[in-house]
Amino acid sequence: MQEQFQIAEESRTGKHSSVFVVIPAKVGPTKLIEMYQGVIRNAPYSKYSAPAMFAIGEIYQDKGDKALADAAFQQVVDTHPGTRLAAEAQFRIGSINNANARRTQDSANLVKARDALEIYKASHPSGERIGEIEALKKQNTDLSASRSLEIAKFYEKSGKPKAAAIYYNEAIKFGSAEASIEARERLAVVAAAYPEEVKENTANADNDYTTEMAARRREFVTAATGANLPHTGAHSIDPATVAGNVENFIGVAQVPLGLAGPLRINGEHAQGDFYVPLATTEGTLVASYSRGMRVLTECGGVTVTVTKRSMQRAPVFEFADARAARDFGQWLLQQFDAIRAVAESTTRSGRLVEIEQYAVGNLLYTRFNYTTGDAAGQNMTGKATWAACEWIKAQHPLRPAYVLSGSIDTDKKHSALN
Repeated sequence: MQEQFQIAEESRTGKHSSVFVVIPAKVGPTKLIEMYQGVIRNAPYSKYSAPAMFAIGEIYQDKGDKALADAAFQQVVDTHPGTRLAAEAQFRIGSINNANARRTQDSANLVKARDALEIYKASHPSGERIGEIEALKKQNTDLSASRSLEIAKFYEKSGKPKAAAIYYNEAIKFGSAEASIEARERLAVVAAAYPEEVKENTANADNDYTTEMAARRREFVTAATGANLPHTGAHSIDPATVAGNVENFIGVAQVPLGLAGPLRINGEHAQGDFYVPLATTEGTLVASYSRGMRVLTECGGVTVTVTKRSMQRAPVFEFADARAARDFGQWLLQQFDAIRAVAESTTRSGRLVEIEQYAVGNLLYTRFNYTTGDAAGQNMTGKATWAACEWIKAQHPLRPAYVLSGSIDTDKKHSALN
């Protein structure tokens, strides 16, 4: 595998070692990518996997293919977290999207760049790129404010004061001191000219989750697109209750709701006949469920139980040989209390209850099993397990390499392991 990777590297850089002499004089990007993909495919958990993924990202970046470069660098971040290359890949994602935002009018590039830069800063506060991250963030916010100012002025000239006010507020929120001053001045002019249409509710300026803010956003949509949203705004949900669940709240979507049942349940907690509401636009679905429920009920009902409950994350650790993997498993058992303390320090409601182990040669697959309170817990357990794996890597004498998901965690998928 070392030779396969080295040949790919030398083909890309043109710098040949004395070991490999039969190398084509010139290898195109497509062939290079195939060579690196071969390394990843043949040794996905080797030390050459991450450099090969990163090299693919650089090739796509050199070709100017933003989407594929993004995907390649994101693969490094996802499969090799905590490594130097993952940090650099996160930086590349931010810088690529920031550069594209300057060249195009696509605001999605600005948002993706901002998110990537914030992730780098949070994950690598002392990273070697932190100075450049701060500079890119400033470029990003300045560009966001500049774009918002341009759009606001366009709407102001077009006689759409509500839409103009929204974008002037965006410029105030994201802009430099100069941009904020200009936006405030223009907003004051618009508000004076259209006092009934531009309502500056400063008391709720920072509260996005109010009936008024949702209505203002719908008004903006109407002004910007001509689409009216009367049904979206007709709901019984208190906007304050969705904070943390949705951004830029404008209302709710209504879908048809059918009733299936009854279904007889013989459970340890739920017992009796139950009706089940189903939201769907698929014809015959509710009727099909109702027929199945009727059959089950007339057969005496369904006896159910919970044999085990947990949300899982399943990192896999790599070692030089099977004996080292076995010894590591014993070390995990000895260090469980410390690992649990590290994992649970990242969450208020998640609790690590056990770490399952499955040895496959020089790899040790694990499943970190959590209870998560009332939360589903996918993000919660991912964050907790990453913190635990970083602690394990720092504390174990072999500093084992790991991949955060070894694909035997079973949320959202069927598994014979369960």
